[in-house]
Parts: sequence; structure tokens; C-alpha cells
Amino acid sequence: MYYLYDKLTEIKKTTSFLVSYDTEYDVHLFLGYYFKQGDGEKIHDSLRQFKNNVPSVRTKWINLVVSQLDKLKTSKIIPNIDVILRSLSSSETSYTENTPLSALANKISALYEAPIAKNLITKTRRTKKLSFISKKADRFTEIDGVFQIVPDVIDLNNKVLLVIDDIKTSGTTTDYIAQLINANFSPKRLILLSLAQTNAYEQYQIETNGRLATALG
Repeated sequence: MYYLYDKLTEIKKTTSFLVSYDTEYDVHLFLGYYFKQGDGEKIHDSLRQFKNNVPSVRTKWINLVVSQLDKLKTSKIIPNIDVILRSLSSSETSYTENTPLSALANKISALYEAPIAKNLITKTRRTKKLSFISKKADRFTEIDGVFQIVPDVIDLNNKVLLVIDDIKTSGTTTDYIAQLINANFSPKRLILLSLAQTNAYEQYQIETNGRLATALG
């Protein structure tokens, strides 16, 4: 894990990505912060519009993400991604095409010429929105055994896998997906990419979102 730790300075100098680390992924790349009580704050509102699939907003986010990934690719900080996987929403039980995350996955797939593992992860039922469940233990209970992996869909052994989500809050879903993958494969790297990470108001986060709002236009 943490194979990009020594590249932290390069990532920050080369791109607009912010970086964090956790136990399940080699690195988590994201662009800004989502304030739960941030109605009226530009990035909060823009992320809500992205999730609601507003075309103009969706395009701005996708173009920004892909442009930053292209910098990581051409600079050889992350020269290749072998497979792309997107998280499923609470209302989905399998991959659907008409979502903003699917549109983002398609663009990243084109950039890296990498397949999307569309049928790798399924759910046995729709789930409650985890953002409405306050305790992380209760969030885990809500999805435990619901997410399932179909290992015959694609071979992830020794592959660099990019998992994408829109907003990372507690990381319950994406961590659970990583655990499923590691239980069935031995990937070379696991990279998590989200548009934003949920956080409380802090001055540096507000300033970061101000720069992000400018980049989005």
C-alpha cells in the first residue's frame, strides 16, 4: 500500500487533486470538499447538480477530472490504469448507463483505453442512503452481504484498478468494495477517485473549494 506516498508532492504540483490515504486503497484522489450543511456554497450545490445529472454541470466535472488524470498519465505518475470500476448508488442493484458516474467512467476508459468492469459488482437489493445513517457501524450493517462480486467477469490479478465514486463520506461503501476485491483477487494497485470528500468547515477547505469553483467555471 501507499505506493504513491513518495509521489505526493508531484501529484500536488502537477494536478489539482488532493490526496488522502486509508487502509483499503493505495491512494484516494479527490478535488474538493462536500459540506453537508453547505446549501448555497458553490461546490456543495454543484455536486448536488452532478448527482442529479444536470448535463452542463456533469460535463464540467467530468472534463476537470479527466484533464487532471491526463496530467498524471502524461507525467507518468499514474501512467496506466488497467480496469475501471464505479460504485453503485443506493437505488441501483447493478450497473446502469444513464448516470453521471457512468459518463465519467466512460471518459476515463477512453483516456486510459481501459475496460469498465460493469458487471463485477452487484447488489441483492436497493439500500438506504448511507448519508442518512449517522453511525458507521450501522452503515456497514446496511450493506453487509448486499454487495456481491462476480469474479468470473474480469481478472483483476496484478492489475491497477481505479474505483470511482462521487462523494466519499465515511468510505463504508468503497471500503467494502475494496475488501470484496482483495478477497477474490490480488490486484497490483487499488486507487480510489472521488469528486469530493465530506468534511466539516475549515478555512483551508473553504479556500480549496473557492479555487475549485473557479476551475469549474
